Amino acid sequence: VVTGCVEPSNLLEVTHQALSKYASSKDGGERPWATDPPPPVIPEEPIVVEFPSDGDAGLVVLAWRGERYASYFEDAKNGLLWSYLPDGPASPLSKAFVNSGDCSGVYPGSDRFRIGYRQLWFEDVERLNEIEAKFDASLPKEVDVDRMRDVIERAKRRTTASTEDDPATCVVSPVIKHFLYGTDR
Repeated sequence: VVTGCVEPSNLLEVTHQALSKYASSKDGGERPWATDPPPPVIPEEPIVVEFPSDGDAGLVVLAWRGERYASYFEDAKNGLLWSYLPDGPASPLSKAFVNSGDCSGVYPGSDRFRIGYRQLWFEDVERLNEIEAKFDASLPKEVDVDRMRDVIERAKRRTTASTEDDPATCVVSPVIKHFLYGTDR
Protein backbone atom coordinates (compact mmCIF):
# COMPACT_ATOMS: atom_id res chain seq x y z
CA VAL A 1 0.00 0.00 0.00
CA VAL A 2 1.52 3.26 -1.10
CA THR A 3 0.28 6.67 -0.09
CA GLY A 4 1.60 10.13 -0.71
CA CYS A 5 3.42 11.72 -3.60
CA VAL A 6 5.39 8.88 -5.12
CA GLU A 7 6.64 8.69 -8.68
CA PRO A 8 5.21 5.38 -10.02
CA SER A 9 8.26 4.57 -12.16
CA ASN A 10 10.62 4.96 -9.17
CA LEU A 11 8.39 2.79 -7.01
CA LEU A 12 8.16 0.08 -9.65
CA GLU A 13 11.95 0.08 -10.14
CA VAL A 14 12.61 -0.37 -6.41
CA THR A 15 9.94 -3.07 -6.23
CA HIS A 16 11.46 -4.90 -9.20
CA GLN A 17 14.94 -4.81 -7.59
CA ALA A 18 13.58 -6.16 -4.29
CA LEU A 19 11.59 -8.93 -5.97
CA SER A 20 14.55 -9.92 -8.15
CA LYS A 21 16.75 -10.26 -5.08
CA TYR A 22 14.03 -12.24 -3.28
CA ALA A 23 13.45 -14.62 -6.20
CA SER A 24 17.16 -15.38 -6.50
CA SER A 25 17.66 -16.05 -2.79
CA LYS A 26 19.05 -19.39 -1.59
CA ASP A 27 15.76 -20.56 -0.11
CA GLY A 28 14.03 -20.33 -3.49
CA GLY A 29 11.64 -17.62 -2.43
CA GLU A 30 10.09 -19.56 0.43
CA ARG A 31 7.87 -17.47 2.68
CA PRO A 32 9.20 -18.09 6.22
CA TRP A 33 5.98 -16.73 7.77
CA ALA A 34 3.96 -19.34 5.86
CA THR A 35 5.17 -22.33 7.86
CA ASP A 36 3.51 -23.34 11.09
CA PRO A 37 5.22 -22.15 14.26
CA PRO A 38 6.55 -24.83 16.59
CA PRO A 39 4.16 -26.15 19.23
CA PRO A 40 3.99 -23.92 22.30
CA VAL A 41 6.16 -24.75 25.27
CA ILE A 42 3.83 -24.76 28.25
CA PRO A 43 5.70 -24.21 31.52
CA GLU A 44 4.63 -26.16 34.58
CA GLU A 45 4.59 -22.95 36.62
CA PRO A 46 3.46 -19.50 35.49
CA ILE A 47 6.19 -17.23 34.21
CA VAL A 48 6.52 -14.19 36.45
CA VAL A 49 8.58 -11.21 35.30
CA GLU A 50 9.02 -8.58 37.98
CA PHE A 51 9.78 -4.99 37.10
CA PRO A 52 10.74 -2.27 39.54
CA SER A 53 7.66 -0.23 40.38
CA ASP A 54 6.41 2.42 42.74
CA GLY A 55 3.12 0.60 43.27
CA ASP A 56 2.03 -2.76 44.57
CA ALA A 57 -0.24 -3.66 41.65
CA GLY A 58 0.81 -5.49 38.53
CA LEU A 59 -0.37 -6.73 35.17
CA VAL A 60 -1.45 -10.30 34.48
CA VAL A 61 -1.73 -11.61 30.92
CA LEU A 62 -3.30 -14.96 30.15
CA ALA A 63 -2.71 -16.18 26.60
CA TRP A 64 -3.81 -19.00 24.34
CA ARG A 65 -2.94 -20.12 20.87
CA GLY A 66 -5.79 -19.21 18.55
CA GLU A 67 -7.24 -20.32 15.27
CA ARG A 68 -5.49 -20.96 12.01
CA TYR A 69 -5.69 -18.08 9.55
CA ALA A 70 -8.17 -19.83 7.25
CA SER A 71 -10.58 -20.63 10.11
CA TYR A 72 -12.75 -17.58 9.48
CA PHE A 73 -15.92 -18.83 11.14
CA GLU A 74 -14.08 -20.14 14.19
CA ASP A 75 -12.36 -16.77 14.52
CA ALA A 76 -15.68 -14.92 14.25
CA LYS A 77 -17.36 -17.14 16.85
CA ASN A 78 -14.45 -16.93 19.26
CA GLY A 79 -14.17 -13.18 18.68
CA LEU A 80 -17.80 -12.73 19.73
CA LEU A 81 -17.24 -14.87 22.81
CA TRP A 82 -14.08 -12.89 23.51
CA SER A 83 -16.19 -9.71 23.43
CA TYR A 84 -18.95 -11.26 25.52
CA LEU A 85 -16.70 -12.29 28.43
CA PRO A 86 -14.91 -9.01 29.34
CA ASP A 87 -16.74 -6.21 27.47
CA GLY A 88 -18.72 -3.80 29.63
CA PRO A 89 -19.69 -3.63 33.29
CA ALA A 90 -22.33 -6.38 32.89
CA SER A 91 -19.86 -8.89 31.45
CA PRO A 92 -19.00 -12.03 33.41
CA LEU A 93 -15.29 -11.17 33.76
CA SER A 94 -15.91 -7.54 34.73
CA LYS A 95 -18.34 -8.69 37.42
CA ALA A 96 -15.87 -11.28 38.71
CA PHE A 97 -12.72 -9.15 38.64
CA VAL A 98 -13.42 -5.42 38.36
CA ASN A 99 -16.52 -5.23 40.56
CA SER A 100 -14.80 -7.33 43.23
CA GLY A 101 -11.74 -5.05 43.23
CA ASP A 102 -9.29 -7.72 42.01
CA CYS A 103 -8.25 -5.48 39.10
CA SER A 104 -9.16 -2.20 37.44
CA GLY A 105 -9.93 -3.66 34.02
CA VAL A 106 -10.03 -6.81 31.91
CA TYR A 107 -9.13 -6.33 28.25
CA PRO A 108 -9.07 -8.90 25.45
CA GLY A 109 -6.50 -8.98 22.69
CA SER A 110 -6.07 -11.19 19.67
CA ASP A 111 -4.67 -11.39 16.19
CA ARG A 112 -4.37 -14.00 13.48
CA PHE A 113 -1.28 -14.81 11.52
CA ARG A 114 -0.60 -18.31 10.21
CA ILE A 115 -1.90 -19.31 13.63
CA GLY A 116 -3.46 -16.69 15.86
CA TYR A 117 -3.44 -15.92 19.55
CA ARG A 118 -5.89 -14.75 22.17
CA GLN A 119 -5.03 -12.84 25.34
CA LEU A 120 -6.70 -11.40 28.40
CA TRP A 121 -5.01 -8.50 30.17
CA PHE A 122 -5.85 -7.85 33.82
CA GLU A 123 -4.66 -4.39 34.95
CA ASP A 124 -3.77 -3.15 38.45
CA VAL A 125 -3.79 -6.60 40.05
CA GLU A 126 -2.55 -6.83 43.63
CA ARG A 127 -2.76 -10.61 44.10
CA LEU A 128 -1.11 -11.76 40.88
CA ASN A 129 -1.01 -15.46 41.69
CA GLU A 130 -4.80 -15.71 42.20
CA ILE A 131 -5.97 -14.49 38.79
CA GLU A 132 -5.63 -17.69 36.77
CA ALA A 133 -7.57 -19.88 39.22
CA LYS A 134 -10.26 -17.22 39.64
CA PHE A 135 -10.52 -16.89 35.86
CA ASP A 136 -11.15 -20.62 35.48
CA ALA A 137 -13.80 -20.51 38.22
CA SER A 138 -15.52 -17.38 36.88
CA LEU A 139 -16.26 -18.63 33.36
CA PRO A 140 -20.02 -18.86 32.92
CA LYS A 141 -21.57 -22.27 32.31
CA GLU A 142 -24.00 -20.81 29.77
CA VAL A 143 -24.31 -17.72 27.61
CA ASP A 144 -26.95 -15.05 28.22
CA VAL A 145 -28.60 -14.95 24.78
CA ASP A 146 -29.93 -11.38 25.19
CA ARG A 147 -26.51 -10.08 26.18
CA MET A 148 -24.87 -11.98 23.29
CA ARG A 149 -27.38 -10.37 20.92
CA ASP A 150 -26.25 -6.97 22.26
CA VAL A 151 -22.58 -7.94 21.77
CA ILE A 152 -23.29 -8.92 18.15
CA GLU A 153 -25.14 -5.66 17.47
CA ARG A 154 -22.30 -3.65 19.04
CA ALA A 155 -19.77 -5.52 16.86
CA LYS A 156 -21.83 -4.68 13.77
CA ARG A 157 -21.96 -0.99 14.74
CA ARG A 158 -18.19 -0.90 15.37
CA THR A 159 -17.49 -2.54 12.02
CA THR A 160 -19.77 -0.11 10.22
CA ALA A 161 -18.21 2.87 12.00
CA SER A 162 -14.65 1.74 11.26
CA THR A 163 -15.58 1.14 7.61
CA GLU A 164 -16.96 4.67 7.38
CA ASP A 165 -14.06 6.26 9.30
CA ASP A 166 -11.19 4.47 7.59
CA PRO A 167 -12.32 2.30 4.68
CA ALA A 168 -8.77 1.69 3.43
CA THR A 169 -7.79 -0.08 6.65
CA CYS A 170 -10.85 -2.31 6.50
CA VAL A 171 -9.82 -3.48 3.03
CA VAL A 172 -6.03 -3.24 3.03
CA SER A 173 -5.26 -5.17 6.21
CA PRO A 174 -7.34 -8.24 5.28
CA VAL A 175 -5.90 -8.27 1.76
CA ILE A 176 -2.31 -8.12 3.02
CA LYS A 177 -2.97 -10.80 5.66
CA HIS A 178 -4.58 -13.04 3.07
CA PHE A 179 -1.58 -12.59 0.79
CA LEU A 180 0.80 -13.49 3.64
CA TYR A 181 -1.10 -16.23 5.47
CA GLY A 182 -3.87 -17.46 3.19
CA THR A 183 -3.59 -20.87 1.60
CA ASP A 184 -6.16 -20.42 -1.15
CA ARG A 185 -5.03 -18.14 -3.97
